[in-house]
Amino acid sequence: EKCILRAPGAKWAPEAMLIIAGLREDEGKYVEAVKVYENLRNLHPDSNEAKTAIAREAAVRMLVLREREYNRARSRDTADFMRLALKSCRPDDAAAIQGYLDEVTGLLDEEAYRGAKFYDSKTRTKRSAVAAYEQFLKEHPLSPHADEVRARIEELKGADEKRDANP
Repeated sequence: EKCILRAPGAKWAPEAMLIIAGLREDEGKYVEAVKVYENLRNLHPDSNEAKTAIAREAAVRMLVLREREYNRARSRDTADFMRLALKSCRPDDAAAIQGYLDEVTGLLDEEAYRGAKFYDSKTRTKRSAVAAYEQFLKEHPLSPHADEVRARIEELKGADEKRDANP
């Protein structure tokens, strides 16, 4: 690490940074490993090691996400990173990164669905439930819950129309 600090532009620096990041992973210091991978990609973006770093960073970010309690901000950041990684990774790494993105997107969809469903109860107004479900569809139109949510919106709106027609 001291050598990297003294000679960050050296020819051997990207390889050394990969080794350092790997050591951080072996120590279970995943957040530190992500930082090293990020630095490698930023300092040496056109190197072969940067391509390796992006795939390894994706895997480590998923370890952090799975290891720690659910955090919406971390999940969104991870999803954004995976989208970026897909644009610049090697073709051989794309399937794994797409799998990570699908997993994170699924977590975000489930959390958003549970949040919208919270407003669909007897203690809440139908208008609140409809608004929450509509917001869910706006943000997650391709969610596995989308059809169920659309049907529930129609059901809630239909109940209001029946009530208004028969005062």
